Amino acid sequence: MLGADPLSTEPQFEHVFITGGPSTTPEELERKLYVCVTTLYVFA
Repeated sequence: MLGADPLSTEPQFEHVFITGGPSTTPEELERKLYVCVTTLYVFA
């Protein structure tokens, strides 16, 4: 189960960053990155 989590969540995180695009502010990117890292840490 744990092995499947990164595979299913990683593309979603990637998609968030891609859709964020150039219009996303550094603050928003930093917040998204923090959420991603925190989520990965919790599920790791």
